[in-house]
Amino acid sequence: MKDIVTLRTYGVEMSAQMDKALLEGFGLQAIIQKDDCGGMRPHLQMSTGVRLLIRREDKDKAEAILSAQCEVGEDETNAEPGG
Repeated sequence: MKDIVTLRTYGVEMSAQMDKALLEGFGLQAIIQKDDCGGMRPHLQMSTGVRLLIRREDKDKAEAILSAQCEVGEDETNAEPGG
């Protein structure tokens, strides 16, 4: 487990799942870790967090991928309608 590190922590699982899928699309393995009583108490995700775990050796590449995705998302949000 010493080679596994937390890449990001989220307040809800859906955000973590989306980033996990993105990383896996680039060939990186990622794991989601959460403690919400097996899904019975999803509100616990907001207090304990949902962690996206990655191999230490992949951390820099994963951070670059997620950062680039955020920049693309911001560009799309700020784009003028119809153009």
